Amino acid sequence: MNQTPDAARAKAAKEHYLAMIAENRRFWALVAAETDNDREWVPNDSQTSALGIVLPPGTGDTWLGVLADGEALLQGRILIPYWRGPEGQGINLGKMFDTPAPISITGWAQGWAAVPYIEQGPVINDTSLRQFEALMGGNAGLMMVFLN
Repeated sequence: MNQTPDAARAKAAKEHYLAMIAENRRFWALVAAETDNDREWVPNDSQTSALGIVLPPGTGDTWLGVLADGEALLQGRILIPYWRGPEGQGINLGKMFDTPAPISITGWAQGWAAVPYIEQGPVINDTSLRQFEALMGGNAGLMMVFLN
């Protein structure tokens, strides 16, 4: 873990995650536009899944809210709360992908390893994730895998 991550791979991973979010948006727009109810893998609110998986109404919009938070984190528009920093500061995840450094668990616990990534700005809240979890009952983790 104390080795410097490959910068090109970190950049490629970030680009991949952002592309996945963009494709998810495109996918859910197409799902919402469907009017039939024929062998649906992932149904919209007026369809039934051919797989027998019940998706509650609002699944697409709620999931897109979670992905919007992920995108904002990857782009550095919102920050991850960091327990050692004051309120209004957090970790810029996008910067971690852009300028990767060795990960020192003790350094993160002590705070010095986080310093290059700490910024002032809006910090993410758990609203979108909690809404998704509430909608999915006890299956939020499984549904995250299914929807991606």
